[in-house]
Amino acid sequence: KKPSALIPSDDLCQFGLQYRKLNQLATDCEMYPPKLQRLDGWGGRVDRVTTCDSWKRLHDVASTERLVAIGHDSSDELKEVWQCIKLMLFSAVSGMVSCPLAMTDGAASTLSKLLKVHENCVPGECSVCTEEWKSTVSQTISNLTSTNPEHFWTSGQWMTERAGGSDVTRSTQTVAVKDEEGVIRLYGNKFYTSAIDCKVSLVLARYDENLSLFLVHLPCDYDGTIQIEKLKDKLGTRQLPTAELTLNGVPALLLAEKGIANIVPMLQVTRLYNAISATSYLRHVTALAHSYAESRSAFGHTINKLPLHKTSLAKLETFSRALILQSVDLALILNAKAETPSLSSSVSRVLSAVVKIHTAQVTVTTLREALESFGGAGYMEDTGLPGLFRDACVLPIWEGTSDVLSMETIRALSRGSSQTDMFRYIRELAM
Repeated sequence: KKPSALIPSDDLCQFGLQYRKLNQLATDCEMYPPKLQRLDGWGGRVDRVTTCDSWKRLHDVASTERLVAIGHDSSDELKEVWQCIKLMLFSAVSGMVSCPLAMTDGAASTLSKLLKVHENCVPGECSVCTEEWKSTVSQTISNLTSTNPEHFWTSGQWMTERAGGSDVTRSTQTVAVKDEEGVIRLYGNKFYTSAIDCKVSLVLARYDENLSLFLVHLPCDYDGTIQIEKLKDKLGTRQLPTAELTLNGVPALLLAEKGIANIVPMLQVTRLYNAISATSYLRHVTALAHSYAESRSAFGHTINKLPLHKTSLAKLETFSRALILQSVDLALILNAKAETPSLSSSVSRVLSAVVKIHTAQVTVTTLREALESFGGAGYMEDTGLPGLFRDACVLPIWEGTSDVLSMETIRALSRGSSQTDMFRYIRELAM
């Protein structure tokens, strides 16, 4: 079959028909950002984050439309392409729900890999795995990939601390301590935690001699184990509840003693989502620019007939199409077939960093130029265009700045046969 025959175009068309409704929900999220209530009427601490109804409705859409679940359904051929395209349709009008979806998909991928690693473990012979551990991880995966909004959970990833951002190996000061009852509890500060309304989160903390990976289930009501110090006041992504947290004995489940090695699957997924969001923003604005040029008249013509403006539109179109191809190709690499595991593992780490850098930088630069296509309307808040530009500015920063990822790429290329694998991959592309 041709690849197009394996992707349900009817599903994509039906989802596309919701675009206007989703855009309105996203606008509502921008107009009514999250708020933090520290105290109740009697002075008791509650640390309650409230979000608008549209934020919750967008989560429901993400669940029912299987935006995370598609990537975890082994029965779907070319599932990665289908999921990638559907996320491209969604991200620009997601009201930043695309951010918790990225972490949710990454967490589900990480937990699935860990569950597979411990599939044949004998309880009592493994320092991590027990029957209760397997049950908790399995249930969490089920909730993270649920297509029922009542059961759907989102996940956070709590890594960044005051001492440093991407350098988590040296900067992490959060510690895990086992209490008298054998429960592991976390203590420390997490400086930048996005989507604080999530149900669970993956957390890095120091445990014994290791920097380990943990799973935290957020309490339904305030119990003092997680304190929200403040919501972050940001340039963009104001729809997204991002907080600074103090962990004061929150119970945690040890997932892996070696945290950095086991968090890599999550980082690769979130970097893919970052590229998809960049592509979505640029494609969205490109479509608006074409539509505007067809109806806006100047100097006796609609502006899409003016040679200079045609050149500007062609540039937007070229970049947006290039980013689509890059993002889909990265999705295919990250979900490479089992018969090429060596190529997949060696190439995916390099490409996830490089594609993330390129798509983010191109989108921010091109979006700024694209605002000129709308004249004064591109500067008006009620068009939604300035908000898109502000939101896009986070893309080169989240999941590693360009310099940090460049250094990571150099390190990755210096290991084993990575350079050979990359050259082989490039040759295959050129054939």
